[in-house]
Amino acid sequence: MTYFSIITPLFNKGNYISETISSVRGQKMPDWEMIIIDNGSTDCGPSIAHQYAQLDSRIHVIEFTNRQGPGAARNAGLQIAIGQWVLFLDSDDLIEPDYLAHRYKVAANLTKVQIIVGKWQEFEDIAPEKRVEKQPTQWKGDTSKIVETAIAYAPWALHAAIVRRDWLTQERKWIEQLDQVSSEDTAFWFTTVRGANIVWCDDADALYRIHTFNSRNMICDPAKWIQSVSKIIEHNLDYLKQKQMFPNPTQCENIFRVFESLYRLALKSELYSESQELQKLVYKFMNMSPPNLGIITRKVIGLRMFNFLRYGITYK
Repeated sequence: MTYFSIITPLFNKGNYISETISSVRGQKMPDWEMIIIDNGSTDCGPSIAHQYAQLDSRIHVIEFTNRQGPGAARNAGLQIAIGQWVLFLDSDDLIEPDYLAHRYKVAANLTKVQIIVGKWQEFEDIAPEKRVEKQPTQWKGDTSKIVETAIAYAPWALHAAIVRRDWLTQERKWIEQLDQVSSEDTAFWFTTVRGANIVWCDDADALYRIHTFNSRNMICDPAKWIQSVSKIIEHNLDYLKQKQMFPNPTQCENIFRVFESLYRLALKSELYSESQELQKLVYKFMNMSPPNLGIITRKVIGLRMFNFLRYGITYK
């Protein structure tokens, strides 16, 4: 049986897909398949992918006749994947030659593990040799705490983790209704990490390209970004409600901090009606968070004054 299934949605990334595929073909661990789902590209990307498929029988290309979102593309890849483990690799990102070998070494010694995750490195096209090593936000060596942050933002770069394929049940697949918003991986990871046994792989061999010209996660449109992140958090809260659960205080604190960052973005972008709605949400989840000096200060002097004094953000 194939050990790794690598699923890659492709949409107008002709400038990058060759490098992405080459990083997979350069793996020291050869037991993999790569499923590339073209999502209605209008550039040379699909042609390049097909050329590689002719060279390497482990590469398969699927073409959607009608463009769909990245979640739908990833789910289509899951339907035909045969690997024991799944890696979601975007078409402009890379993995270093030891990536699969390192994770195989971890997985081979463990049976009751659903997710293996490691650090990653971020880089930009203008200086690809300058890489910044990253690890999950608020990482303190306890993977069980990941679910506390995952309710509000994706805990890691998408391809920093691999997931056991049989763990990706219907409930844990990509939520296609969120394909039209940015940061859709936050909703995917929130459902996927809940109840999972997560193991750490201490290798930063996932390479995450940032600030590409057509990245879905670039904040080029602040209003759209605010709407997207708010919708993702709302979805995660609805998911808990369906499970007859409520966010715990630590989850509320993470939600409040994300809404506060959106609130600052709204003020900077002069989106004042959005800032008023976000201010309500900040107070709502701040009041449900564990009390600390920062929260007490915000309540005493007010949210706007706090952000003015700390970040210098002015408002009308």
